[in-house]
Amino acid sequence: MAFEKKEGDVSLFPNTRRTSENNAPNFTGQALYNGELLDLSLWVKAPEGKPKFMSGYIKKHVPREQVPVDPEEFLEEAMVVPELQQQSQPESTSDESLNPTVEPQDDLPF
Repeated sequence: MAFEKKEGDVSLFPNTRRTSENNAPNFTGQALYNGELLDLSLWVKAPEGKPKFMSGYIKKHVPREQVPVDPEEFLEEAMVVPELQQQSQPESTSDESLNPTVEPQDDLPF
């Protein structure tokens, strides 16, 4: 049986991706308010000489797009955009200084 949120329910969990190098929230979670699912982020603040408190951010929940199960579908969706594909192809040039020909050497030790 899956957990169903009721109006006014809030769930917060410790953020396991938080490190000392990033500014990720200490806690993340969700709330249901006025029939709308909201994402919550909370940071624990500890100002010197003052009591600890929490500061937070609330935004509308945006569901993540599901990754296709079929790897072929995933690869098709991840194909290079045609404009970028054209830019990544090397331009042909007749200038020999840009494309020097390297002659093979017979005195290589292998």
